[in-house]
Amino acid sequence: MKVASYEIIAGNETVTTHKEFGFVYKLDVNKVFFNSSLGYERMRLASITKPGEMILIPFSCVGPFVILLAAKGAKVLAVEKNLEACRWLVENIRLNKVEDNVTLVRGEAFRLHNTLNMAFDRAIIPTPYGCDQILDIVYELMKFSAPVHFYTFKKHSQIEELLKKFERKGFFVQFYRKCGNVAPCVKRWAFDLIKCNKPLRT
Repeated sequence: MKVASYEIIAGNETVTTHKEFGFVYKLDVNKVFFNSSLGYERMRLASITKPGEMILIPFSCVGPFVILLAAKGAKVLAVEKNLEACRWLVENIRLNKVEDNVTLVRGEAFRLHNTLNMAFDRAIIPTPYGCDQILDIVYELMKFSAPVHFYTFKKHSQIEELLKKFERKGFFVQFYRKCGNVAPCVKRWAFDLIKCNKPLRT
């Protein structure tokens, strides 16, 4: 995910603390990506997460999805390849006292199927731009009927074909909505998908 550029006009650093739903996230905005506009989505998913669920979160960054779900009692495997983001995620896990419920893997999300031998109850994928192929990797790691919450960037004209593509991959589309503007005509979309036993169509 591309990091924005900032000009310091007061003080001498770009480290900040974001507060959301009673949790705190420290980060350096010049070195890691953070999107506060997904706060509603994070709380929505926390409201349907059950204690004890095994949850996979690739592209976890500094942990806004990770920490909220871990605080609900889920067992979260967070995957992030950026070293700076991992450092802040470790700090945020400590600050929010969810150490017992989070396992952090510093690595490439696209290699997960080669390194993990387990099946997850739920996955949350805050997908970076242009990385939709991660859905194929995550599919192989999910239990039958497990929900996958997939976030991606699309034009409205692309959605109808995308829904058909999800079906071909073996997902049932339970819900979808727009959840943010990114560029002219391009929006972030949230999809709640359910893994089916086999692709619905060939």
